[in-house]
Amino acid sequence: MTVHVFYTEISPQIMPDIYDRLLQSFPEKIGTKILKYTNERERHLRITGKALLQYALRKPYARSGVTLDQYDYTDTNQPILQGSDLHFSISHSGNMVICAITEGNALGVDVE
Repeated sequence: MTVHVFYTEISPQIMPDIYDRLLQSFPEKIGTKILKYTNERERHLRITGKALLQYALRKPYARSGVTLDQYDYTDTNQPILQGSDLHFSISHSGNMVICAITEGNALGVDVE
């Protein structure tokens, strides 16, 4: 099993318009959920996590044809990529954000 891990740190030096542009690149259902968070830092962490997932879908898994349009939730509120065999996990703590993704097997990641 190959697991791809992507991580970054958010920084107060990042211009707010970068987060706005990233948010606009996401499907509406993702953007709407993120905008429900009133804390700006929390929104930035969630935007960054989805951006890492988007990057993973465009790079190592580009051939899969899976996009963020397939982002959904199970009945137990677990995020999934509907109709796909890709599994991912996103975590954040402090300023660190991490996204792990693999094919075929469920996984979990915790940055704490």
